[in-house]
Amino acid sequence: MKLFSILPVALVLFAAGHAAIAQQIDFELDETLTMLDTEVAFRLELGLSAVAPTRVHVNALLDLRDIQQRMPELLAGRPVSDGCGNNTVLGEVSVTARDSVIGVSGTLQSRFYQCNRTSETGFQRGELRSKLGLGFTGEATTKIEENCIVFRLEGLDVRPLEAIEAGTEDSENITAARLLLREAFNLVLAESPFCLELPPELSMLDPVFQTAGPREIGKGGIGVALEGSVDVSTHTILAILGVLQSEGVLPGPP
Repeated sequence: MKLFSILPVALVLFAAGHAAIAQQIDFELDETLTMLDTEVAFRLELGLSAVAPTRVHVNALLDLRDIQQRMPELLAGRPVSDGCGNNTVLGEVSVTARDSVIGVSGTLQSRFYQCNRTSETGFQRGELRSKLGLGFTGEATTKIEENCIVFRLEGLDVRPLEAIEAGTEDSENITAARLLLREAFNLVLAESPFCLELPPELSMLDPVFQTAGPREIGKGGIGVALEGSVDVSTHTILAILGVLQSEGVLPGPP
């Protein structure tokens, strides 16, 4: 959130927090964040309504369509698993939304190695045993952890791109890959949460988000619907106005 956005935010929160009735006040913020060393844009649509003397209910829609469009180029070649016995990297990736479901599909290149024990707790990667081209499909869900949106893949299906014979080593590798990659994908996602962090000058709003769920925007566009609340006590509003004055957005006290 840029500094020039603070003034409308402060005014809207002040109005909502001091409304005689729980009226709805709506506005939008266009911002950017750095994802995989690349700057991407997102939009946040906010609906605010007073629910208590010092808290305002937040009904938000996070528009991630720019990130969605950039995702194939950002993720291509990224490792999903790189352990002693397996190295798997992403190939093509496609992400689309339908109603409240996010569908994920793509391809993987997976290499299986001999894994040799070097000590009671140590292992070393040995010779390449086989390599497989894999396709995958799954559905992504969202949850809130420490005010961050965490994506998780459910029902992940992994299949070979070429026919393989049952009972062969490659057949056994596919079975292993299905178990390995489900956990590997979710580990990567858990380590890459989408956090709606306020800048220091707005941290006193103390946002608390309770729920987050996928939402289709337009035709297949990815969005996330959020619900929560922010603090609008007199102390908080005065603190925000103080920031605006110190930055020259508002004139200082007489």
